[in-house]
Amino acid sequence: MAASVGAIMSLFLMSGEPSYLSVSLLVGIMAMGVDFAIEHFGITKKAWGYPHGRLSFRGVPLEVPFLFFCCGILVTYATYVLSSYDLGSMIFGEVISGTVLLQVLLLIAAAFFAVQYHRGAIKSLVFWALPLGIALYLSFPQPWILVFSIIPMYLDYYLERRLVRSSNIEYKGYDEDVAINVAISYYPTTLLIMGVVALLLYCLEG
Repeated sequence: MAASVGAIMSLFLMSGEPSYLSVSLLVGIMAMGVDFAIEHFGITKKAWGYPHGRLSFRGVPLEVPFLFFCCGILVTYATYVLSSYDLGSMIFGEVISGTVLLQVLLLIAAAFFAVQYHRGAIKSLVFWALPLGIALYLSFPQPWILVFSIIPMYLDYYLERRLVRSSNIEYKGYDEDVAINVAISYYPTTLLIMGVVALLLYCLEG
């Protein structure tokens, strides 16, 4: 409910900025689509589930992807409030000498450890989420972006644990490792969403 109210207020506050308003809706739809795909995959594989009786589509409660739609709007609004400069030029500008090469190396490391995690050789997402997050952050040299991108990680950790305890989510084998792994993934995810916001703004504003 709070996310819905916040999203509606954000849309109202961005009504005078057509570019941000359009991008917020696009990012919200993208976040909703990605979340639905992930949720459906996890439910199909019986990695987690939700109590019966909720309004759902293919086993996914509609409120969950809608929450991500609201989050996409809120992230866009956060960039609208916190940035006083052109995000497009910031993400495409060369800031640190050798940034592109460093980012490529970090992405290779992230891909390697992602494969290792998928194979079960390692148990923690931090080994690929951290280099991926740093690679994305190097396109955003401003410190506030790094701080902002860490906040959702902590919010998810505490909120998801609370949802699991209240039986709103039925995770198979849910434990502290799972809670940390899910939370840490929100760090690069937030940076990625902000990158999408910047790219869309860059395309719309030319």
